[in-house]
Amino acid sequence: MAESRTSFDIGAALGELAQRFPGRVPQAQQLLRFLGKPTDPSPPFLFVYGHEATGKTSVLKHLLKPSPESSPCHTYSSHLTAYVNCTECFTPRLIFETILGQFCSAQPSFSTGGLGPIKCDDIYDFSVQLAGQLRRDATRHTRYIVFDHAERLRDM
Repeated sequence: MAESRTSFDIGAALGELAQRFPGRVPQAQQLLRFLGKPTDPSPPFLFVYGHEATGKTSVLKHLLKPSPESSPCHTYSSHLTAYVNCTECFTPRLIFETILGQFCSAQPSFSTGGLGPIKCDDIYDFSVQLAGQLRRDATRHTRYIVFDHAERLRDM
């Protein structure tokens, strides 16, 4: 029988990760210690840095990817993690709409001129809409926002 989405099997997660990303187990163990279970409190931010093309994004995406019912090693729902590529999202509006769209499973929509039915022009709108989404979430799981190429944020 498949384990539930909220189960947490570090051994299975690390075993699968070791096969896909040889040599990255110590870093993955450290990340899993910081992230914990989806219901655990987590640090307000983690800055993962290193040389280009060393697998930082791939390992993090693997650890945070949605859990298929057949795989016991992934514990995070697709609505708990938002990925923002700061190379593609080069304005605050694009960043806000990308995050809200992923947390709310918004589909692209030409009629709104944005990424989905969510339109968000500033930090105030973002905080109001995100707070509303979190109030509707009955699971109370920790949400993660992953900024890939975060160094580009300072250029905005």
